[in-house]
Order: sequence, then C-alpha cells, then structure tokens
Amino acid sequence: MRVVFLNEKVRVGDIRVVETHPYLVLETPKYEVVVPKKHLYKLFRHLGVRVTKYRRMTRDERMCTLTSAIQENSEKTLVFTYLCVENGTLFLVRVATPEYTPIPHRTLFTFVEEILKSMGITVYRKQTTRFLKRTTLRLQLDRTLLDRTDEPYAVYLQVSNANTVRDAIHISLLVQNETCENSIVVEDYAVAVHRGTLESILMRVEKRIREMVSRRFRIERLVSLLDEPLDAIRLRETIEKLSKGMSRRDRSLLEWRLQSDIKRYGYNQYALLQSISYVASRTRNNSVARRLYNSMRRMIHREMYNRNLEGH
Repeated sequence: MRVVFLNEKVRVGDIRVVETHPYLVLETPKYEVVVPKKHLYKLFRHLGVRVTKYRRMTRDERMCTLTSAIQENSEKTLVFTYLCVENGTLFLVRVATPEYTPIPHRTLFTFVEEILKSMGITVYRKQTTRFLKRTTLRLQLDRTLLDRTDEPYAVYLQVSNANTVRDAIHISLLVQNETCENSIVVEDYAVAVHRGTLESILMRVEKRIREMVSRRFRIERLVSLLDEPLDAIRLRETIEKLSKGMSRRDRSLLEWRLQSDIKRYGYNQYALLQSISYVASRTRNNSVARRLYNSMRRMIHREMYNRNLEGH
C-alpha cells in the first residue's frame, strides 16, 4: 500500500470540528482529516484539553469543549502532518509548532565526529546508510573478542536524521555481536527535536552524546553472565512475561533460539541474553522490541538497576 505524508501550516482559529464520534474529524482550510484516538494527545496538548476527560464526555460535550478550546487558542499556528492512504483519507499523525529547523545530514554527522574527536575517542569504522527518509551514521567505538565464547563484539554510536517536521534526531549507543549481528541497545536512545536555532539543536545533540559515551559500556562485562546460572522456575516466568504481545512467530522463535543457545553456551544468563537479542533484532513489533531491549539492559546492568530500584 502506497502512503504519502503531507504537511500543512494551520492557524488554530481556522480549524472546524466536523465530528467527534467515533473518531474526531477536523476541517482545515485545505483538508478534512481524521484524528486517530492514539494521536489525540498530540493535538490536545496544544489546545489545553485533557484526553482522559474528553473520552468521558458525550458527543455534544466534546463538540462544545473543542469549539471553546479552538476559540481560546485561535491565534496559535501549528504544523499538521497527515498520512494519506490510497483511498484518499487523511490521518493526523503529527502536530508541531512552526519552529522546525532542518539540519543537513553532513553538517550533523561532521559535528558528531568532531565531538568524539574532542573527547579523545577513536572511531574504528564509519558507515552511513539510508532507509526511506532517514539517514543513519554508525561509528564503531570499540571492538573486543570475548575469550570464553570466541565471539567478536563491537560498540557503536548511532545517529540518524530524517529532516522532516514529524521526525527528530535519534541517538543511541549499542553493542553488536558481529558473528550473528544481534544488537543490544545499552542506553535508552536519546532524541533531539528539530526545534530552535541550528546552534541550540547541535548543543542538545552534543550534550546527549557526551552523556552516553561517558558511560560507555565495557564489552568484557558480558563474560560475567556466563557464570550466572538460570533458575528453571524464574526462566519460565521470564519467558511468559517477555512473550506478552508477541506474535506466534516471535514466541516460537524465542523458544527455539533459547534451546539452541543453552546447548551452545550452557544453562546461564548469557544464553538467555543471546536468545532475547536474537528475537529483538528480528521482530516486526516495535513495542515488543523495546520491551526485549529493556530486559537485556537490566540483565547487563543488574547492579546499577537494583541500586536505582532501592533508591526509589
């Protein structure tokens, strides 16, 4: 199915509410658009309307509330991004202020390399890839062969940029098993939005990169997982918890891969880590992938994670 994204700069006072049930339908100077329920908050946060209260209202109450909110914010200007599907229907997928500032990929990526250079960090390999509108720079910061498994691992800093109103700059630090290309996101990826001056955006990027790299993961810590045995009961509970929301394909893949990795590495946490990583790198469900990556981070940084829990 072919999809197209459209952008429109809209004065809030020029928006008219067409329908509120079962979906919110708006009319702008150019288009009539549907607001999916999961994207209501993107619009309502600019109008001062609470989604939870809106969902409990009747159709007439919703109409009255939105009409009043539009009048109160009539002088605001917003940038709407629509997803246009083949039948011509427009869905609102992004709401932003008109402060969007594009950054050329080369300017951003050169700046990132200069940050690492100023920190005295050597880049062993550089790769640039493009998928649809997003261009990604991947820089290898470290590479180590684990003695006990004879597997090569590498640490990468990854920065991607799409230069559209609806996309931010994504920054992540990850570890990859070079043998099978299983990836482990070590830190939560950071986001820098295209808002403000070019200088202010680059300063946000620099801050996030310095924070990530200063806590850079040491690959040798993976070896300790080989000495942590798996508990059969807790393993079943872990698999059940991780399998929530998984497709039948992903669950079967996880169970099959776990048996294979246990035979290869033994009945330990390292085998479980490899199995989770294998599925996380191949699932088509983003929410499942995030949950699996979070699980891996907790396994690797268990001491740090437990310390954080005790502090709450």
